[in-house]
Amino acid sequence: MPLDQLWQIAVTDSDLPRHIAALNGYLRIVVEADNWSLEKRVELIGRAIPIARRVDEKRQALADLADIPCIDGIRLAMSYYPVEELRPTARMVVGKISQRFHGTSDQHVLESLIALKIYTPGYLISRETAAPAQAPAVPSAK
Repeated sequence: MPLDQLWQIAVTDSDLPRHIAALNGYLRIVVEADNWSLEKRVELIGRAIPIARRVDEKRQALADLADIPCIDGIRLAMSYYPVEELRPTARMVVGKISQRFHGTSDQHVLESLIALKIYTPGYLISRETAAPAQAPAVPSAK
């Protein structure tokens, strides 16, 4: 079923099982669509989270972001930090995407991570603790 049809069912259908099936199908297509830019895929997932009717659907849609290594995915996940029931999933997504950028030399990516305050040179920062998420290797003194 085409993406637009799944979207329409997910948005308008009052039958919960059909809504859930349509939303899951929509998300599966978006996550697996390697012919779209990462930013477009994040945007489409971002549209889906608010229309999910149950918290577990929202969590799943948010968790799907972890498979899309994109700064926009980090931003979207961080926007759900204030939502208590979604906060643990949002933190997991930010952590997983951030780890995929660990060691990158892409200046644009590094500047974005620094602006989001989840990276300082040599450290990935946990937004929860504001402490290094992964300590740098310390050379042994022999």
